[in-house]
Amino acid sequence: MSIRTTRRWAPAIRRWSTVPVVLLALVTIAAWTPATADAADAAPSCGIGWGSLDKAAGTLSTAPITNVRAAQHPCYDRLVVDVAGAGVGYRAGYAAAVHTQARGDVLPLRGGAFLGVVVLNSTYDTTTGAPTYVPANRNELVNVTGWRTFRQVAYGGSFEGYTTIGLGLQARLPFRVFTLSGPGAHTRLVIDVATAGFAAPGAAEQTASLHVTPSTVAAGGSVDVSGTCDPNSEGFAISTAFGHDATHEFAGVGAAAFHTDPAGHFAVTAQVPANIKPGQYSASARCGGGNLGIAATLTVTPASGPPTAVPAGSGGLAASKSAGTEQRHWLITGIGVVLLVGGGLGALRLRRTTR
Repeated sequence: MSIRTTRRWAPAIRRWSTVPVVLLALVTIAAWTPATADAADAAPSCGIGWGSLDKAAGTLSTAPITNVRAAQHPCYDRLVVDVAGAGVGYRAGYAAAVHTQARGDVLPLRGGAFLGVVVLNSTYDTTTGAPTYVPANRNELVNVTGWRTFRQVAYGGSFEGYTTIGLGLQARLPFRVFTLSGPGAHTRLVIDVATAGFAAPGAAEQTASLHVTPSTVAAGGSVDVSGTCDPNSEGFAISTAFGHDATHEFAGVGAAAFHTDPAGHFAVTAQVPANIKPGQYSASARCGGGNLGIAATLTVTPASGPPTAVPAGSGGLAASKSAGTEQRHWLITGIGVVLLVGGGLGALRLRRTTR
């Protein structure tokens, strides 16, 4: 009995002994497959095309700065400047070195590229002089150790309404600057710098260019303004030599609006008024919320006057006939004068002879 029982169950035991192995393989596949899919789905799709040219907006404001903070996002590192009020202005751009306010000393920064941010707001109450923001460590406004883009955030001082913040970055990368309202009556100035690898190809290397063709134009003519700046951005070609009306102006100056293509190229035609004073004028541009930082020279010459009015019937062949008739008239008059003079002399000689 025992032998028969053993013989009956032995094959079954061998068959069922493979089940754990199969189950383990299935569990392993199930465990790895979703994880791989989830990892692919979790990879951010940023499509950043901000560009790395200078950016500026706003004017000096008495609303004071109250705090500086930062945060990491999947596609960029973010710096936030809190302002107690509604008015915020800024100038931001890459530089070989960032300088402090007042003294103009070089602000030491770590990283492969330096982004200078000048906020047009102070860190003190402009009425009482009382400080509104006093950093605990001027060299490390925010601890960004181990961050992907930020390497250092340093304070460059505040003087006469201008406050400098230096950003040490991994490399020259695309960035954007904008403001957000709130909380309450406060405003936030936001600086986002893209994480390497998530910027659109060529965005970080984008350089600005500006051309005005022709470079010399008569008053009343037009010129073509072209160049490169931030891709997929709105901008203006600006000059006091350009026509100025409700649809062609920026900040009270004549301007022509343009939109850049994905490569950052733009081209627009600008009209030069007929009553403009001849001379040399500077042409510049704004793109993506900031000044291009370069200019081109445009020379305006006096307008070509209207053609001299020609009396009816005196143009073309008639004019030629009139000119010929006038010439014949003078010729006949001259001959008559000669004959008269000759006749007079002859008569005088004859009279002398008869005496």
